[in-house]
Amino acid sequence: MIYANRPMIFKLPDGSQSENVNVCFENGNRTLSLALDNSAGRMDNLGRSDIRLLVDGEDITSKVFETERDDTIVRANLNNFEKAMRWLSRVEWGMVSSSV
Repeated sequence: MIYANRPMIFKLPDGSQSENVNVCFENGNRTLSLALDNSAGRMDNLGRSDIRLLVDGEDITSKVFETERDDTIVRANLNNFEKAMRWLSRVEWGMVSSSV
């Protein structure tokens, strides 16, 4: 299933708008979440983005991308998105693997 949450738009004190949208790709108990924003109104498009990978709601992004910290932001570039989509598409029997 692919879905997007409703865009969040906030008026900022300087009159600009902070915009954010979240798109999710689900495959079974796995979710690839792609969040895009306009850097609190500093960008003309929603060009700042990051990826989160979840299994049954638990964030395992740092395990799949082998980052040192659990709260590391994984930027959504083509290479990272391709790795995330490969992870999402994997079919496994019983155990959840953190490697791609």
